[in-house]
Amino acid sequence: MAWTIELWVEGPTDAGCLEAVADDANGETQATLGGALPPIVVRSLAAASRIPADVNNRVLRASKVKDEWPRVWGFRRSPAPELSKFARKLLAALVTARHERPDALVVIVWDTDGDRDRLATRHQVDSELRDKGPTGAAVGVCVPCVEAWLLADAGAFKARFDSGPSQGLPGAPEDYRRSDDAQRALDGVLEQLDWSEEAESKSSLFARLAQEIDLDTLATRCPKGYGKLRRALVDLVVPSLRGGPQRGCPPGVT
Repeated sequence: MAWTIELWVEGPTDAGCLEAVADDANGETQATLGGALPPIVVRSLAAASRIPADVNNRVLRASKVKDEWPRVWGFRRSPAPELSKFARKLLAALVTARHERPDALVVIVWDTDGDRDRLATRHQVDSELRDKGPTGAAVGVCVPCVEAWLLADAGAFKARFDSGPSQGLPGAPEDYRRSDDAQRALDGVLEQLDWSEEAESKSSLFARLAQEIDLDTLATRCPKGYGKLRRALVDLVVPSLRGGPQRGCPPGVT
């Protein structure tokens, strides 16, 4: 089966449309994705499954997590009523998506932004998905946000700007309490490198940094967020990419 990848995120710096690119071979127009998460997710899958690490050819679409909610309301069989409201919504949206698009592999990533309940939701949904086996769906969180992940590897900045930040990178990325703190730290690094949003959007910059970041370094420095997500991708999504059998469907699907 030819799989496509859906990535559900929270905002344009996570994943967003940059521009339309003409596809001369098919006579169609294709969106170029920006943001940090498409390169990180697809590179992670490529490293484990040996698929080509081509974001534009592998990601079907990127959408905001909340944009998936309207498709849930008509779904009456709410899975796992003992779970949190957010966890139930995510699982119901996954069920609906897999019914509508059975060839889509769905990866959902959101920020914790200092909210411990969001980590608990990740654990709840991940546990439900693991109970069903590798069905081609996975969830993860950025602790506290994707900007923190970009502070994990100085080599990514050297590759993008030909030199790293003069004052080096701040401390452990996952130690920031809130997303605003990580965002200010990243802005400080970019100021050292004379980056200007007038010349390049943050969505585009984040995509370029994410293409360069060392994934092993990212997993070591961001174990609660990226480390867990990479394990979920390997365990739950890669088997489908390799053509292995699906041992079930997301909770609520028979």
